[in-house]
Amino acid sequence: ILSQIDGTDTQIKKNFSYINRKNPNYFLATYNHASYLANTNQLDLAIAYYQMVYKKVEDKSMKLMAHASCGLLYERKNEFQQAVEEYENVLNYVCLLYTSPSPRDS
Repeated sequence: ILSQIDGTDTQIKKNFSYINRKNPNYFLATYNHASYLANTNQLDLAIAYYQMVYKKVEDKSMKLMAHASCGLLYERKNEFQQAVEEYENVLNYVCLLYTSPSPRDS
């Protein structure tokens, strides 16, 4: 598991890419397991799992949720600089669109 988390093994990276293409729900299960770890106060391991999700998954909404979850866990650990970095990463996936009111809106 540790070599999967830190991404040092090239074959494991290839396996994760293959699994993600064949079964995108795999990363959803990984995300859910990270949530379980966080709820049982295994914060460091939960962070590692969330990081694995946002490093490996292609879906932007899952990347956003994983970065935000890491930020919350870093806050719980009082590691505020890391929390800010995660929240800044969230901004990479958020687009705010402002449009002036349309005459149809009135």
